[in-house]
Amino acid sequence: VNRPAIGIYPIELNPELAAISGLPVVSGIYLNDIIPRRSAAEAGLMKGDVIVAIDGEPVEDLPTLVRMLQSCLVGSEVLISYYRGKIFAETRMEILALPLPDVPLEPDRLAAAVQSSYSDDFKALRACFADLADTTCEMKSGLSWSAKEVLAHLIHTERDLHVAIQSALVDQTFTWTDNTSARVKATLAAFPTCAELIEELQRTQVETVAMLENLPQEFTTRKSSLWQLGYTVLTMKSHTQEHLSQIEIALQQS
Repeated sequence: VNRPAIGIYPIELNPELAAISGLPVVSGIYLNDIIPRRSAAEAGLMKGDVIVAIDGEPVEDLPTLVRMLQSCLVGSEVLISYYRGKIFAETRMEILALPLPDVPLEPDRLAAAVQSSYSDDFKALRACFADLADTTCEMKSGLSWSAKEVLAHLIHTERDLHVAIQSALVDQTFTWTDNTSARVKATLAAFPTCAELIEELQRTQVETVAMLENLPQEFTTRKSSLWQLGYTVLTMKSHTQEHLSQIEIALQQS
């Protein structure tokens, strides 16, 4: 629970995005947005900055960033090397813990909290895709994923969350897996339009809420296990927000 989280919505920089943004580097972590009062914001980083190194070690992709953060202790400091436009700069950043959500310890209240979060995100999602052609949503511009591919990933995340809940109920360990292009392509084949993808995402979210509403009593009496599960589902919002931001920039550049 007490894990580091620096409060950014990151995108892997590539030559096309670098050219669009007028940057002198072609690899690194592009900060598509910053969360107020978190590590990055407190260190003075801003939307549009590109992190290129942490403590002198190059950061070229998201897996590298995640690995570096996982090795950090909450409360420690790291040296961030970054570009703001064409200007190179460095700053010290304290690694802060991910804020703890208020986790209800009753299945109905937990389900209601998750449903409320989904409703807010869904309004933003539908606003992104309003009146857009499917061909526009397939364009990648400077990003590694198109808006449609991001939707497919969100569907996969929700489906995997169902497995994570089931694993908690039967006392099995669950491990999140990396993205694969084969899975994304399969989902796009099954749901080829934006409307179909959005509807499928909403259906998977309905399933998540229903699973939480129907948690068995023998599980809910184990308050620590219930809290851990609640923590997992409620902190998924930061993952969704990250990808909503990614969808927005993909559509803006299309």
